[in-house]
Amino acid sequence: VPKAIAESESGAFLFNSYLPNSDLYFDNNIFYVDTPDFPTLKFKISTRTGFTINSVVMTNNTFVNMLANGGDGGYFKNGVLINSITANNNLFYVPAMTRNNYVFMNGLEDASATTLNNVCYTNDNAYDFYMFGANSSTPAGAQRNITELSASPFSSMDHTNGVFVKTAAAAAYGAKR
Repeated sequence: VPKAIAESESGAFLFNSYLPNSDLYFDNNIFYVDTPDFPTLKFKISTRTGFTINSVVMTNNTFVNMLANGGDGGYFKNGVLINSITANNNLFYVPAMTRNNYVFMNGLEDASATTLNNVCYTNDNAYDFYMFGANSSTPAGAQRNITELSASPFSSMDHTNGVFVKTAAAAAYGAKR
C-alpha cells in the first residue's frame, strides 16, 4: 500500500459498513504498509453496533506493519459481534507497537472459535499482541495468545513490490506465495 494512502485517517484497509449475517473470508493474502504510522488505522473491520457478522475465516494471511492503534487496538472493532471465528496459520509482523493490539476485541462472548498456529513478531517491546481483547471472554476452543517469534520472520522485505521472504522458522505461517 503506498505510504500516502497509509497516512490517511481512513487507513490502509478499513471496512466500516452494514454487515449483518455476513461471512468474511481472508485467505492467503499479504496486507502491508511501508512503515508503522501509529495515529493511523491500518486494518479495521467495524459495523453498526448491535449487528452480528455470521462468520470470519482468516487463514494463511501475512500482516506487515498493520496495526489498529487509533481509537482502539483491534482489527475487528470493539462491539462487532461475530458468531463463528476461524483464525489459523496467520503471521503478524508488528515490531513497533505503541499500545496493546488485538485481532478481535470485545463482544465475542457467545462466539465459537478455532484459532491455531498464529504467530507474531513484536520485537520484544513492552506491549502485547493478542488474538482476543483483554476485556473479552475468550470463545470456547480458542487461544487468547498468539505465539510470539523471538526473531524477525523475514530474511528480506521489499515493500515496493510486496515481496516478503520468510525465514525457515516462519515458513509454515502466513501467505503461501
